Amino acid sequence: MRFVSALILAFTLMVCVPAYAENTNLAANPGFEEFDGNDPYFWTSGSWQNNGAFTLDTSQVHSGKSSALIINDKATDSRFKQEIKVKSNAYYRLSCWVKTENVGTGAKGANISIDGLLAASQDVKGTSEDWTYVELYGKSGSSQKSFVLTLGLGGYSSENTGKAWFDDVVVEELEGEPAIGSFVNLFKQEPDNVAPKKDVSSGAPSVNPVFILSLIIVLMIPGIMLYLNYRRNMKTGKGKKTLPVKNTVRSSAIPTDLSEPKAVKLKLDKKDFIIMAAMTLIYLLMAVLNLGNPSAPETSWTPDGTGESFVVDLGKEANPARIYYYGGLGHDRPNEGKYRLQYDDGTGNFVQLGTITKKIGDIFSWKFIAAPNIKTRYLKVIVDTPGGTMNEFTIFEQGSKAPLTGVTVKEKDTADTGKGQPENLFDEPEKADYKRSYMSGMIFDEIYHARTAFEFLNGMQPYEWTHPPLGKLLISLGIALFGMNPFGWRIIGTLFGVAMIPIMYLFGRKLFGKKFYAFCTAFLMMFDFMHFGLTRIATIDVYGTFFIILMYYFMYDYFANKSYALGFKQSLRPLFLSGMFFGLGAASKWIGLYAGGGLALLFFLTKYQEYRDYQNLARYKAKAPSWVKDFMPFYLYRTILLCIPFFVIIPGIIYALSYIPFFNVPGGENDLGLILRNQSSMFRYHSKDVLNSTHPFSSFWWEWPLMRRPLESYLGADLPAGISSSMTIIGNPAIWWAGIVAIIAAVILAVKKKDRKMTAIFAAIAFQYLPWVGVSRIVFIYHFFSTVPFMILSIVYVIKALLEKYPEMKTLVYTYLVLVFVLFVMFYPVLSGLEVPRWYVDIFLLWFKGKWIF
Repeated sequence: MRFVSALILAFTLMVCVPAYAENTNLAANPGFEEFDGNDPYFWTSGSWQNNGAFTLDTSQVHSGKSSALIINDKATDSRFKQEIKVKSNAYYRLSCWVKTENVGTGAKGANISIDGLLAASQDVKGTSEDWTYVELYGKSGSSQKSFVLTLGLGGYSSENTGKAWFDDVVVEELEGEPAIGSFVNLFKQEPDNVAPKKDVSSGAPSVNPVFILSLIIVLMIPGIMLYLNYRRNMKTGKGKKTLPVKNTVRSSAIPTDLSEPKAVKLKLDKKDFIIMAAMTLIYLLMAVLNLGNPSAPETSWTPDGTGESFVVDLGKEANPARIYYYGGLGHDRPNEGKYRLQYDDGTGNFVQLGTITKKIGDIFSWKFIAAPNIKTRYLKVIVDTPGGTMNEFTIFEQGSKAPLTGVTVKEKDTADTGKGQPENLFDEPEKADYKRSYMSGMIFDEIYHARTAFEFLNGMQPYEWTHPPLGKLLISLGIALFGMNPFGWRIIGTLFGVAMIPIMYLFGRKLFGKKFYAFCTAFLMMFDFMHFGLTRIATIDVYGTFFIILMYYFMYDYFANKSYALGFKQSLRPLFLSGMFFGLGAASKWIGLYAGGGLALLFFLTKYQEYRDYQNLARYKAKAPSWVKDFMPFYLYRTILLCIPFFVIIPGIIYALSYIPFFNVPGGENDLGLILRNQSSMFRYHSKDVLNSTHPFSSFWWEWPLMRRPLESYLGADLPAGISSSMTIIGNPAIWWAGIVAIIAAVILAVKKKDRKMTAIFAAIAFQYLPWVGVSRIVFIYHFFSTVPFMILSIVYVIKALLEKYPEMKTLVYTYLVLVFVLFVMFYPVLSGLEVPRWYVDIFLLWFKGKWIF
């Protein structure tokens, strides 16, 4: 009978439940019994906006001695993760035991799921007295090699609070399709014609031809148009007047200023070019000095599976005080990667030394693990979580700041499917700096923008999508030319900052006429702290601000001239150029869209004034100047109609073309709806997702001109006692504080003198600054950058008014310019990262303790 019963039970199990190929658990450390402190081996963790906490708990276990615990004090999506190697077209069962406490019932509870997919097991909510079993069945794809298992509390767009324990995780391959329950795909649905991913195991980017084509298309038209505009100015700059038709005065009763309109032209001579060239060259030398190292580790290794390892021979018995590592970026899960370091204790046993857990900021920068006072010849590296790329490991011995050479890989247990070899991690020790600094790695938001530029070059999924792509495209041009190193990812933004100097000179010359005022305009831009600091790091604000200056520069041409004095075709050129730079600015950052309001205001004010001129002359009928009959069809209706392509269609095309790198991602979204979906995601991010964020350097819009809360973009490490090194985003007090008064004074003066030309500058200030008044998300002082050029123009306008009325005040103006320069020299260390004694910073620069942090 017992034999028969056993047969019946065996038959029942075969029919009712799926069988397992080898009954092998593919999950490593499934019971969280192996760990270092609260860090379980082979698992990583992460939560939305870092609101979750992760630990191990020995008081609550399903079996063994410990379990994994997630604590969400705030509503968030938190997960433990592990990459699981799988076979293609195979079925798997994923299961674990879960216990919960005070988990909200209105969102997703504790569950088991697949990273990057919405599919998940049943979830556990509330407070559970006993452990609950949860499971999920899935099938791998035809070319799938792995998936990322997650144990989570909450879910995508379903953040939750509470506590959740996880234990006894099992991942098993099934012999066939599960007989009980449904199954999900363990992969994202991909098109059949997905191109293979390029090997980016080298830190040197492989220049993508589609990227190069998109960059050429985006930049070619502005370059051609600027060249043609320059040639036109050179031809007409010698006092030549271009009128549409003869403006013959047919009656002395007609106002002369209406019957004989004159075109205002910018006339430059050799002295102008000498001044611009000298100022630009001086600033260029200042800006590129210590910009960043022109080289970084390039060869790399990307592990393919959990548990891979290799042993390192140091070449001698050594005392490794610091083990440096330089993280790279690979296609597969580039944000992740967890490595365990062990050392031989002299008996052949390897003892835990430390753990490297790659985070978002641990890319293209040197980090290190401090080793205890040990002596060993061999180190061992074990991969807990694959996916992240490593470019270099460098060892520094106790008491030495020179890297240990002659390090080799003794033995390795690695898969052939990984990218590169472990030997690549020890072939460039000379590129490691014992004293890490901004010169050798990414700082501040470079971890988003410069990283995305690298991804554009290599056809990878862009990481940073919260701003339009053009700024990152321009950064990637420097990477393509100079390599993936600090100099490469910063140089293009620096050159744009350099180019602002002659542009500001031209703007000042155009507005104020004399060379001295043009010099003052460029000089103030040269020595403004924020201009210097923000353009020397790989962020996108420089590009948006650069194009905003140019769009107002050309709109001023239209605003300051009568269109009928220029002639119909000639009058369209500044509109076209302004619209083109509007498109480039909007494609760099949405602050360019704010400028569109100012451009529209200036355009319609111009047309209103011209329409009044037309009405005043139309009553003279046959005696009126000949341009009057062309005004309504050409200078009004046709011009307004042409503004649609100038300010809508062409900018829209530029904006759409900047998204070409997104379409170049193998297996990614490739429909035009991607662009619209990204706009929606960007708006949601800036209006909602960032709303609840906090940051120690955030500030209110009214604080920016006062500089109550500067932003520290870099703080030096490994410095001798009493030495300081930092880079701070702040304004020059002599410019910013004077600018507050100057803007108010300039408005009063312009109204009193009925000086129409300053309307363009006031419009720029209003539309670049005032929109931030209603923004409720966290904001920073660098958002004021696009207002600074126009604040400078207001200062120079006041200087001009003072000197015209009180010529003897020229000495005072010179003194003011000297003060601007002296303050720049004084604050240069905290703008550039220069190392100086700490007492110098505390005594001379720390004007507001608790607010200013250098």
